[in-house]
Amino acid sequence: MDQLEVTYETMKQWDLSKTHYTLIDIREEEERKQEHIGGDWIPLSELLSRLNEIPSGSIILYCRSGGRSLMATKKLRDVLSRDDIYSLHGGILGYPK
Repeated sequence: MDQLEVTYETMKQWDLSKTHYTLIDIREEEERKQEHIGGDWIPLSELLSRLNEIPSGSIILYCRSGGRSLMATKKLRDVLSRDDIYSLHGGILGYPK
């Protein structure tokens, strides 16, 4: 894990300390229908065409296992020149049930 990722523990700490962030599911529609952990939904396939929907402030992207969200985090940080966009380490598979 590197500075591009946050863990569920970090998310929990942010929630407890009332640190504002936006959670965005970047999985495709069929995946989201099966299960999700909340947040906004912008599929990876539409992410770059919907940049105007990316809010200011800290963003946490998530996918199934963390791979796509890490790739998307790197791309968005580059395109938007921001360093407050993170990938959820382990994705939805690592989310505590």
